[in-house]
Amino acid sequence: MMRKKLCWVFLATLMLAAPASAQKQIETAFEFGIGYGSPAIAGGLSAGINDMATVLIQGDDYLFETGIGIEFGGNDVFGWMVRGAARPFLVGNVNIHTGAEFSLHTNSILDGTGLGTMTTLGFLVGVSHQIADRINGSVQVYPLSFTFGGGSTITSIAAARLGAHLLF
Repeated sequence: MMRKKLCWVFLATLMLAAPASAQKQIETAFEFGIGYGSPAIAGGLSAGINDMATVLIQGDDYLFETGIGIEFGGNDVFGWMVRGAARPFLVGNVNIHTGAEFSLHTNSILDGTGLGTMTTLGFLVGVSHQIADRINGSVQVYPLSFTFGGGSTITSIAAARLGAHLLF
């Protein structure tokens, strides 16, 4: 009699587990935002493109950001940035991400060497947090970034930049 009960319990357990495994779904979500970002370049190296209007696409495991900045004046300057990162950790409500950034700046002033095109490549570690219902804030720390332009390469150590986006 005990064996019969055990057999029925085992069969009931299998019957309950089967539908649960059949309901497995893959859910991927992302958020889209517009806002403010700043490239990895050090403040005195360009002709003012430190502020950019950016577009952010982020998911649980990644983020992608691109932006442009324009300064009109004696030398019109145009800047473009692309930033991508993986988000391997979530600590509470804070996403920790690691990745890289590429930016391009035309008509830039390169450490007193004159005007030219400046390219920056930076490696980053950062955090982002949804401050309010639709507002996302982020901080990127660049342990190492390289600026190429003219005849020189400039290496920056430990630069940090802020970003804020309105999410849709």
